[in-house]
Amino acid sequence: MVHTLGITGNYAIPGYLQRVASSYNLSIQYLGDAGYKITADNNGLNINQLCPNSIERSGDIFDVKNLRKFLEFLHQPIKASIAYTIPDAKKSFGFCERVKQNKEKDVRTHKERVAIHRLLRFATTGTVSIPPDHYDSVEKYAEDDHAKTEQAMRDEDAWRTEVEFGNQEPKSSSIPQTTFDLQKGFRLSIDDTCLGSDRQGGSYQKELYDKFWFLINTATKGRYTFKNSDVYLSGEELECFCHAAKQEDIGQLIDGVEFEEAVQVKLQSIEKRTSDLSQSFVFADLTAGEGDKTDQLKKLMACTTALTPVMSSQFMRDAWTRYNFTQRHASPMEGLGKEFSTFMAVAALYAQQDQVSPLQMEAIATEFYSLLGFSTRMIAAIDDGLEKEEIKNPNNPKIEEIRQGFSSVKAVFNTASISGFSLNPQFMSEGQRTVLDTFEKHAGRVEPLLSKAKSASSVPFKAAGKATINFAADVVHFIKEDPKIAVGFIGLAAALILMNGEDPSVALQAAEYSQGLMVGDDGEFIETAVNASSVPKDLFGNDNFHWDLKLSPLRGYELYKHFANSNFIVGPSLEFIEFLRSSIHSAYGQLGIPQNYQSVCDATATSVVEPLANKLFAINMLQNVSHAAFWLYTGSRGYHHGLKGFGKLFELAAPVTDLGYQMVDTAWKFRQKTALSEQLVYAADKQDLFESLSDAAELRVELEDSLPEGVETFVGTLNIDAIKTPKKWDGLKREFQIGAHNLRPVLKALNQFDYFMQHVGPQIAMQESWHLNTLSVCLTAVKAALRDYQKNGDGEALGKALDDNLESVLAAEMRYRGGVSGVYNALFEMSPDADALKRLVRSANTSVSRERKKHSKTELYKGMRAGDGTSLTLGGHVKARTKILGINLWGGMVEAARGLRRGSEKVVNKQSVIIGSGLAASCVGIDLAGLGNEFSDAVSGLTCGATASGTTVTTFLHFNFWEDIVGVHLGTGTGLIITGAAAGYAHKRLVKPAVMYGLEGPSLK
Repeated sequence: MVHTLGITGNYAIPGYLQRVASSYNLSIQYLGDAGYKITADNNGLNINQLCPNSIERSGDIFDVKNLRKFLEFLHQPIKASIAYTIPDAKKSFGFCERVKQNKEKDVRTHKERVAIHRLLRFATTGTVSIPPDHYDSVEKYAEDDHAKTEQAMRDEDAWRTEVEFGNQEPKSSSIPQTTFDLQKGFRLSIDDTCLGSDRQGGSYQKELYDKFWFLINTATKGRYTFKNSDVYLSGEELECFCHAAKQEDIGQLIDGVEFEEAVQVKLQSIEKRTSDLSQSFVFADLTAGEGDKTDQLKKLMACTTALTPVMSSQFMRDAWTRYNFTQRHASPMEGLGKEFSTFMAVAALYAQQDQVSPLQMEAIATEFYSLLGFSTRMIAAIDDGLEKEEIKNPNNPKIEEIRQGFSSVKAVFNTASISGFSLNPQFMSEGQRTVLDTFEKHAGRVEPLLSKAKSASSVPFKAAGKATINFAADVVHFIKEDPKIAVGFIGLAAALILMNGEDPSVALQAAEYSQGLMVGDDGEFIETAVNASSVPKDLFGNDNFHWDLKLSPLRGYELYKHFANSNFIVGPSLEFIEFLRSSIHSAYGQLGIPQNYQSVCDATATSVVEPLANKLFAINMLQNVSHAAFWLYTGSRGYHHGLKGFGKLFELAAPVTDLGYQMVDTAWKFRQKTALSEQLVYAADKQDLFESLSDAAELRVELEDSLPEGVETFVGTLNIDAIKTPKKWDGLKREFQIGAHNLRPVLKALNQFDYFMQHVGPQIAMQESWHLNTLSVCLTAVKAALRDYQKNGDGEALGKALDDNLESVLAAEMRYRGGVSGVYNALFEMSPDADALKRLVRSANTSVSRERKKHSKTELYKGMRAGDGTSLTLGGHVKARTKILGINLWGGMVEAARGLRRGSEKVVNKQSVIIGSGLAASCVGIDLAGLGNEFSDAVSGLTCGATASGTTVTTFLHFNFWEDIVGVHLGTGTGLIITGAAAGYAHKRLVKPAVMYGLEGPSLK
């Protein structure tokens, strides 16, 4: 449909609003000075039903200002209907105050809009809950949560192209079961749950039900007293409905309905789990003889009540801010509080029964497994801090009392489920993991000086790594979404790689003048705008240079080449090595030891640094590929979203920004606060909180041993992380015994883990169903072999079953349960040592990784030979084959790396490291004194070469982060967003309207 808007209309009415009119089969015609007329294709338009009175018009004719307001109303009627205007008397004349007022207005309007949106959802679907993929979109103006920046910008595109009512394919801004009628207005198809007078549900739900019909009848003057299944609202009535809802302040009521809905969903799920558990032989075996669980459930509720004040304390809110400065207003603690409230409401309903059966208790515990697993970790973090307090203040009896209280609380949590509540944080929700991390950092743990130094050196790298990975993931998705961008990326990346050649004419093809960024011998920058051909040609061939892009809003696009190697990598590395050598020589001079100034150590170290730095820079040329993607990415963000695209840059820099805030701005302020453990110790009468819980710890009675007489104890070996080919590596060996003393505990522990994987596994590892199936086979095989051994003493069959499956079972349990394995403890009668724990968890991760690749390839092959008679296109086959090739290549690289790692671990242990380090240091000392022989000189050279290599690599990584990630990415990103925003504005508001005006033709103007 072509609208005839004239030149003014095309410039004043954005394209997305023109598409809104077209989606309703409306056409707009420019009538000259008379204004703009709106008509419908079938002449069925009732403009009085459609347009609210607040928009001025003359029949179906509008001026340009009111035409835009009317189209905005059609596009987002709820938003337009609740627009909040600051009264003139309250308007501030100061710029900062005006900005603050506008921000508050936007926040208020957004909250009211979301509330009304959820109210109408309640009427048309029976629920106020917005599905997660939609909720992020509705919340797109919540700028404080920058982690959703990219999704918010994508949603904004959808909001421009879709309308709030009448979508053929409802998206984020749509309310289900709504349509638009040109004669009657906006139609809401009311859900059956909102029609009956005897509506079931909670008190908040019933109140919201009554509130909705009250507001409808207020807006329609009682037209729907008898609650029709179809409600039609004119534009004026919809506006009246929205304003009435604002006056009623329905936000809190909707929050109450959301809570009731969450409880109802959990109750339904628990009933289903109860039914499923009643069919489980494993559960029946583990709970044989157990009775009423009401008291246990009440103790669990009491313990949860004791923990929630700690989680919601001001101390923890401050701790969250310190580590998450850029997201300080988006703390997940509020969401966790809602989870605990839901649990308490569900538990309270069951506790009111005459008795709580073991089935019901276990179903409740399984439904809330992740939350209760988080709670046990939280208790452990607090207890760790209390332990440090007890070491500092051994004479304070209050500390021990509080620790005993927390021990009782932990026992209650652990006995609430037959499988306990050990859970790897990897399988908790993102909010739970983040809050747990905050707890562990601020519960009062005292780190040794070496650990602090290690943390100080590693945290910046982790922050940089997180920023880089997040950026790379966004760029990959960005390129995948648009084939044209993908083609542009390939072309630009190839051009940048070619620019690394020696010929400066390559740069001249893109820009006559190039910015030559050079660094002098003293480390100072020499930056002059020169013609690229005037730069000495020998410099262009130097490995110290590589091409890059510099974007400055004042200077435009410029190409430049970095000269950084000698001054920023080689120089500092050599200076550090010289500092070490001179320090040793100085000490030798004080002690009267000879000094050798032509040592093998010095010569080797000096010869290693510069070639290694050159190689690192040569490899670093691959970053030009990432630069190409980044420039396209940030330029497009600016084009599509204007200066809002800066939100993505802030998100990219967030890990580094948060780290700086933590280490500099708030370090002193936060030190003034006592640790959480200290607050618990010195808070008044804290021990009273746990007096009623002191009897909560329950010891589970082990079943009697029942090996037949004459069956000998089985002696086996657990072989962890073994490789048979290409080079045999027997792995780490741990011997164990199975006899009358531990057979039943082992079987019980296996049953507990089997139960965990059957009933908790699908909940916490939904994306790993293929692994859960494989693990179930291993568990079944081990349990069957143990039962056979129990009956007839078949040690050979047991040995084979354990050799084939035991490592997989132990490794998986430790992976899913955070380093805890009841099977290992029962089998070895002790917890795993650090080496065994590390290798078992790694073994599990390796197995999951391999199975994931196998599963992915299976799914790709399955898609290529669809069973419904359809088949992929040629492009689809190429894409699938490319993915399979990538999986194979990556798998080969990973397996090779694993082989190298295992080979090194075969010979490395603490004792050999200590002896080797001492020998190396001695040889270096002898060499620097000039007293060495052939052997000591060789060891000294190797030692100093390795030290120089490590120094060079570390220096390069530090320089590359600041120069490339911060300097190039953020620097050029800023310029590209500004440039993209300017280009987008020019295209959308200047060029495109002019083209649209030209397409109307002379007869239409």
